[in-house]
Amino acid sequence: MCHREELDPSPSGDWTQLNDDDFRALASRLSDEADEGPLWVFAYGSLIWKPALESIEQRRASAYGWHRSFCLDMVRWRGSAAQPGLMMALERGGRCDGVIYRLPDGEKPAQIERLLRREIDEDESVSSVRWVPVRTAQGSLRALSFWIGVTGRGTSLRQPLERGGKDTGTRMRPCRFRRRISLQHRQPPRNIRHP
Repeated sequence: MCHREELDPSPSGDWTQLNDDDFRALASRLSDEADEGPLWVFAYGSLIWKPALESIEQRRASAYGWHRSFCLDMVRWRGSAAQPGLMMALERGGRCDGVIYRLPDGEKPAQIERLLRREIDEDESVSSVRWVPVRTAQGSLRALSFWIGVTGRGTSLRQPLERGGKDTGTRMRPCRFRRRISLQHRQPPRNIRHP
Protein backbone atom coordinates (compact mmCIF):
# COMPACT_ATOMS: atom_id res chain seq x y z
CA MET A 1 0.00 0.00 0.00
CA CYS A 2 1.21 3.48 -0.77
CA HIS A 3 -0.60 5.75 1.65
CA ARG A 4 0.47 8.94 3.32
CA GLU A 5 -1.71 11.10 5.56
CA GLU A 6 -1.38 14.86 5.20
CA LEU A 7 -3.18 17.65 6.95
CA ASP A 8 -5.67 19.54 4.82
CA PRO A 9 -4.09 22.96 4.25
CA SER A 10 -7.61 24.53 4.04
CA PRO A 11 -8.56 26.98 1.27
CA SER A 12 -5.63 29.03 0.04
CA GLY A 13 -7.46 32.34 -0.13
CA ASP A 14 -6.87 32.51 -3.89
CA TRP A 15 -10.47 31.46 -4.51
CA THR A 16 -13.71 33.21 -3.48
CA GLN A 17 -15.50 30.92 -1.03
CA LEU A 18 -19.29 30.65 -1.34
CA ASN A 19 -21.35 31.59 1.70
CA ASP A 20 -24.86 30.48 2.71
CA ASP A 21 -26.52 33.29 0.75
CA ASP A 22 -24.50 32.37 -2.37
CA PHE A 23 -25.54 28.72 -2.14
CA ARG A 24 -29.22 29.63 -1.67
CA ALA A 25 -29.19 32.10 -4.59
CA LEU A 26 -27.48 29.61 -6.93
CA ALA A 27 -29.86 26.81 -5.91
CA SER A 28 -32.84 29.10 -6.52
CA ARG A 29 -31.55 30.09 -9.98
CA LEU A 30 -30.89 26.49 -10.99
CA SER A 31 -34.31 25.47 -9.70
CA ASP A 32 -35.93 28.20 -11.81
CA GLU A 33 -34.04 26.88 -14.87
CA ALA A 34 -35.19 23.28 -14.23
CA ASP A 35 -37.76 21.54 -16.38
CA GLU A 36 -41.18 20.80 -14.92
CA GLY A 37 -41.40 17.41 -13.28
CA PRO A 38 -38.78 15.34 -11.49
CA LEU A 39 -35.27 16.54 -10.66
CA TRP A 40 -32.64 14.42 -12.40
CA VAL A 41 -28.89 14.50 -11.71
CA PHE A 42 -26.33 13.26 -14.26
CA ALA A 43 -23.41 11.37 -12.70
CA TYR A 44 -20.28 10.33 -14.58
CA GLY A 45 -17.66 9.87 -11.83
CA SER A 46 -17.73 9.91 -8.06
CA LEU A 47 -21.50 10.50 -7.94
CA ILE A 48 -21.87 7.03 -9.49
CA TRP A 49 -19.51 5.24 -7.11
CA LYS A 50 -20.41 7.28 -4.02
CA PRO A 51 -23.67 9.10 -4.75
CA ALA A 52 -24.30 10.75 -1.35
CA LEU A 53 -27.83 11.52 -2.47
CA GLU A 54 -31.19 9.86 -2.08
CA SER A 55 -32.68 8.67 -5.36
CA ILE A 56 -35.86 6.84 -6.27
CA GLU A 57 -34.83 5.83 -9.80
CA GLN A 58 -31.61 5.35 -11.76
CA ARG A 59 -31.04 4.99 -15.48
CA ARG A 60 -28.05 4.73 -17.76
CA ALA A 61 -27.65 7.93 -19.72
CA SER A 62 -25.30 9.52 -22.24
CA ALA A 63 -24.32 13.16 -22.54
CA TYR A 64 -23.37 13.85 -26.16
CA GLY A 65 -20.85 16.59 -26.82
CA TRP A 66 -18.91 15.91 -23.60
CA HIS A 67 -16.25 13.42 -22.54
CA ARG A 68 -14.60 12.45 -19.24
CA SER A 69 -11.22 13.98 -18.56
CA PHE A 70 -8.88 14.12 -15.58
CA CYS A 71 -8.46 17.88 -15.99
CA LEU A 72 -9.01 19.54 -12.60
CA ASP A 73 -5.77 20.28 -10.77
CA MET A 74 -6.00 19.29 -7.11
CA VAL A 75 -3.76 20.55 -4.33
CA ARG A 76 -6.25 19.55 -1.62
CA TRP A 77 -8.08 16.24 -1.03
CA ARG A 78 -6.65 14.28 -3.98
CA GLY A 79 -3.32 16.04 -4.13
CA SER A 80 -1.02 18.44 -2.33
CA ALA A 81 1.14 21.42 -3.28
CA ALA A 82 4.13 19.06 -3.30
CA GLN A 83 2.34 16.38 -5.32
CA PRO A 84 -0.67 17.76 -7.23
CA GLY A 85 -3.39 15.35 -8.29
CA LEU A 86 -6.15 15.43 -10.87
CA MET A 87 -9.92 15.11 -10.59
CA MET A 88 -12.36 14.17 -13.31
CA ALA A 89 -14.57 16.69 -15.11
CA LEU A 90 -16.22 16.87 -18.52
CA GLU A 91 -14.56 18.53 -21.49
CA ARG A 92 -16.15 19.35 -24.84
CA GLY A 93 -16.41 16.70 -27.53
CA GLY A 94 -17.39 13.06 -27.76
CA ARG A 95 -19.84 11.24 -25.54
CA CYS A 96 -19.94 10.52 -21.83
CA ASP A 97 -21.84 7.49 -20.54
CA GLY A 98 -23.06 7.73 -16.98
CA VAL A 99 -26.10 7.45 -14.76
CA ILE A 100 -29.01 9.76 -14.07
CA TYR A 101 -30.59 9.74 -10.63
CA ARG A 102 -34.16 10.84 -10.06
CA LEU A 103 -34.42 12.60 -6.74
CA PRO A 104 -37.58 12.24 -4.62
CA ASP A 105 -40.29 14.78 -5.28
CA GLY A 106 -39.83 17.71 -2.98
CA GLU A 107 -38.38 21.16 -2.66
CA LYS A 108 -36.07 21.47 -5.68
CA PRO A 109 -34.07 24.44 -4.34
CA ALA A 110 -33.25 22.57 -1.11
CA GLN A 111 -32.26 19.40 -2.99
CA ILE A 112 -30.07 21.39 -5.38
CA GLU A 113 -28.45 23.29 -2.52
CA ARG A 114 -27.45 20.02 -0.81
CA LEU A 115 -25.80 18.87 -4.04
CA LEU A 116 -24.05 22.21 -4.54
CA ARG A 117 -22.57 22.05 -1.03
CA ARG A 118 -21.21 18.56 -1.78
CA GLU A 119 -19.72 19.44 -5.16
CA ILE A 120 -18.44 23.02 -5.10
CA ASP A 121 -17.28 25.55 -2.54
CA GLU A 122 -15.96 28.55 -4.47
CA ASP A 123 -17.45 31.12 -6.82
CA GLU A 124 -14.98 30.27 -9.58
CA SER A 125 -16.62 26.80 -9.90
CA VAL A 126 -20.20 28.03 -10.34
CA SER A 127 -19.99 28.10 -14.14
CA SER A 128 -19.21 24.36 -14.17
CA VAL A 129 -22.67 23.55 -12.75
CA ARG A 130 -25.24 23.27 -15.49
CA TRP A 131 -28.23 21.52 -16.96
CA VAL A 132 -27.11 19.04 -19.59
CA PRO A 133 -29.25 17.19 -22.15
CA VAL A 134 -28.92 13.43 -21.80
CA ARG A 135 -30.27 10.46 -23.72
CA THR A 136 -31.63 7.32 -22.10
CA ALA A 137 -33.39 4.20 -23.40
CA GLN A 138 -36.66 5.90 -22.34
CA GLY A 139 -35.93 9.16 -24.21
CA SER A 140 -34.13 12.46 -23.74
CA LEU A 141 -34.27 14.82 -20.78
CA ARG A 142 -32.22 17.48 -18.98
CA ALA A 143 -30.28 16.67 -15.84
CA LEU A 144 -28.22 18.75 -13.45
CA SER A 145 -24.53 18.00 -13.54
CA PHE A 146 -21.30 19.28 -12.05
CA TRP A 147 -17.81 20.03 -13.30
CA ILE A 148 -18.78 20.47 -16.95
CA GLY A 149 -16.90 22.73 -19.34
CA VAL A 150 -14.24 23.80 -16.86
CA THR A 151 -11.73 26.40 -18.04
CA GLY A 152 -9.09 28.73 -16.69
CA ARG A 153 -6.99 28.56 -13.57
CA GLY A 154 -6.90 25.17 -11.88
CA THR A 155 -7.38 23.13 -15.05
CA SER A 156 -5.11 20.95 -17.17
CA LEU A 157 -7.24 20.37 -20.24
CA ARG A 158 -6.73 17.68 -22.89
CA GLN A 159 -4.81 15.29 -20.65
CA PRO A 160 -4.62 11.63 -21.69
CA LEU A 161 -6.83 9.41 -19.53
CA GLU A 162 -3.77 7.39 -18.53
CA ARG A 163 -2.26 10.42 -16.76
CA GLY A 164 -5.36 10.71 -14.58
CA GLY A 165 -4.95 7.12 -13.46
CA LYS A 166 -1.46 7.98 -12.22
CA ASP A 167 -2.18 11.39 -10.73
CA THR A 168 -5.58 10.95 -9.09
CA GLY A 169 -5.61 10.10 -5.43
CA THR A 170 -1.85 9.82 -5.02
CA ARG A 171 -1.88 11.45 -1.60
CA MET A 172 -4.68 9.72 0.27
CA ARG A 173 -5.62 6.48 -1.46
CA PRO A 174 -3.97 3.08 -1.74
CA CYS A 175 -2.41 2.28 -5.12
CA ARG A 176 -4.85 -0.54 -5.88
CA PHE A 177 -7.79 1.80 -5.26
CA ARG A 178 -6.34 4.42 -7.65
CA ARG A 179 -6.05 1.81 -10.38
CA ARG A 180 -9.59 0.54 -9.69
CA ILE A 181 -11.16 4.01 -9.80
CA SER A 182 -9.28 4.83 -13.01
CA LEU A 183 -10.60 1.64 -14.63
CA GLN A 184 -14.12 2.30 -13.33
CA HIS A 185 -14.15 5.69 -15.04
CA ARG A 186 -13.30 4.04 -18.37
CA GLN A 187 -16.27 1.67 -18.22
CA PRO A 188 -19.99 2.34 -17.76
CA PRO A 189 -21.29 1.28 -14.35
CA ARG A 190 -22.40 -2.34 -14.20
CA ASN A 191 -25.04 -1.88 -11.49
CA ILE A 192 -27.34 0.23 -13.72
CA ARG A 193 -29.05 -1.68 -16.50
CA HIS A 194 -31.31 -0.72 -19.37
CA PRO A 195 -34.84 -2.02 -18.83
